[in-house]
Amino acid sequence: IVTNGIASAVPGFETRAEGLRRRALAAGLSARLFARALTVESGHDFLVGLMHDIGELVLLQRAAEQGILPAGIFEDPKAGPVVLAAIEADHPRVGAALCRAWGLPPSVSEAAEQHHDRRAKRLPAQLAAASDVVAAHVTGAAGGDPASEAIFAAMGIGPATVSRILAEVTAALPPLVAGGSARR
Repeated sequence: IVTNGIASAVPGFETRAEGLRRRALAAGLSARLFARALTVESGHDFLVGLMHDIGELVLLQRAAEQGILPAGIFEDPKAGPVVLAAIEADHPRVGAALCRAWGLPPSVSEAAEQHHDRRAKRLPAQLAAASDVVAAHVTGAAGGDPASEAIFAAMGIGPATVSRILAEVTAALPPLVAGGSARR
């Protein structure tokens, strides 16, 4: 509900916000599937994946609402990369603060805060990092071989499991995405 609501209210950045919403859904599903593959389900796995990048969506929303980011900024060859780098740097802290403020389980705020820290050894951050890789590939935001990403080896997840989860998320994503789009 949160990601759907925010994604539909980002003036001038609707396409980017919709992409983030799709990635959140793919990440939620893949986090749940990775937890099952590791036989460590906690009940918050889907939420860990879904909310780990919420800071990025909220930063985009707030900056657009306040007029800080003009439409088309991401296409600007000079300013676009700078703005994207700033959002990338700040979204983990913002997301963790939001998750804490909203009273979400500590594992969710931990995942939001640490999902880019490749030294993080705790499962929530690892699930978020692994789901982030899958979500990027499933939504077309990344290329290459996702199974070769270091996070999977760190978690003890083999290429066959990664491929299976990629296929399952790819198959499940269109109906999930349509569910959010239909309400608009």
